[in-house]
Amino acid sequence: MNTTANSISEALLAAPYQLNIWFGSCLWIIGNLGCIGNMIVFRSRSFRKRAYSIYLFSAAVADFHYFNFVLLTRIIQNGFRFSLMNRFIIICKLRQFSTIWGNVVGFSLFAFAIIDRFLSTQRSNMIFSSTSPVIVISILAYLLMKNVRRIARRRIQPVNSVLPVVNLNSSIINQIDTQLTAMLILESLIAIITYAPYATQLTYANITQQSNKTPLRLAWEKLFTELIHLFSYVFFATSFYVSIISNAGFRRKIKKILKMKKYKRSANHAVTFHRT
Repeated sequence: MNTTANSISEALLAAPYQLNIWFGSCLWIIGNLGCIGNMIVFRSRSFRKRAYSIYLFSAAVADFHYFNFVLLTRIIQNGFRFSLMNRFIIICKLRQFSTIWGNVVGFSLFAFAIIDRFLSTQRSNMIFSSTSPVIVISILAYLLMKNVRRIARRRIQPVNSVLPVVNLNSSIINQIDTQLTAMLILESLIAIITYAPYATQLTYANITQQSNKTPLRLAWEKLFTELIHLFSYVFFATSFYVSIISNAGFRRKIKKILKMKKYKRSANHAVTFHRT
């Protein structure tokens, strides 16, 4: 019995480190690919002139820094047990600043993109205030969905029994905006789902910090804390992939970029072969 208990205890104690190594590394790879993809697309000619593209491109740059400093140092420290924070005070201070900066900037720029889309469907101006990223995104996502439904109903109803003549370019722009709205709403839901447990865990930790806890309870709390903290990175890591799933214009742009790069490689290969 003692041998079994010890093996379970050792496995439980080792689980947070393995979680950081494997799950954290997976998030780091996926997140970096997504950030690079977002920066390429939102900096392209067809997207760069729209206000929300500036916000989403800047958010991708901020997230890239977040993954390659905050998450990477977490993997090294909490996964591979290399004490960066204790050995290098400057890294500890910079990481503490980057953790707060990355969260605030990433969520703020994403919120600005939602505000831009919301105000584009709202005739009167509004003033927003918030106390936490989850509340902000929840409110903005609700208002955005409400406005989109109202505009959709307004477009369906005929005026004087005569259907409006819609300009082709306007129709294409409306289609892009509709797809972007769906993308932002889906990302908002992901943000709420991934950050609600994080906020709950922080509240729980503050309430129970003076409580007497058994070693087994502390081990389980450490495991769930590491899982929840890693889970909070999912929002930053999935932005690019949500865009691919929900936005046809985004997919077309990715295909176009890949075709251009393939064509350039083929042209360079042909020139090199001709010279030889």
